[in-house]
Amino acid sequence: GVAVKAVVLAFAVVLAGCTTAAAPTATPPSTAATTSAVSLEIPDELIRFPIATIEIGGVFVPVAVADSRPLRVRGLREVTDLGDLAGMLFVFDAPSTASFTMRDTLIALDLHHLDADGTVLEIISMEPCTGAACLFPASVEFRYSLETLPGAFDLAVGDRIGLPGR
Repeated sequence: GVAVKAVVLAFAVVLAGCTTAAAPTATPPSTAATTSAVSLEIPDELIRFPIATIEIGGVFVPVAVADSRPLRVRGLREVTDLGDLAGMLFVFDAPSTASFTMRDTLIALDLHHLDADGTVLEIISMEPCTGAACLFPASVEFRYSLETLPGAFDLAVGDRIGLPGR
């Protein structure tokens, strides 16, 4: 899709890994904390998603946030280019074992299931596909999921990602 310039209004400063881990909260972290407005190239298909910053290996990167059922269902369908985004963070209201699908998803993705503190519990490589093979069930209970381009980050099970508002 054609990418456009969008002003990011929802940036959160993440200090995870620099301080003692906080106890998990019952509500998902807010993506509304604004510390700066930065111009990012956001694909047309992702303009309606909130944007937040996460920390991976000491690097702060912007992600689209799917924090409601309609946004989670939409996900990265029909997206061919992430623009300046590192991926999409799926936020669940409660622990989940939901399966992910690659239906109408045009790019390969790495799916990282995370606990409430951002610890990577499972990594699933997903390729575009059709039919029943497009369903990717979780083998763990998770609170967040992060989709990135394959190999974009050198993440392994047990690594920690700094989540928005943490």
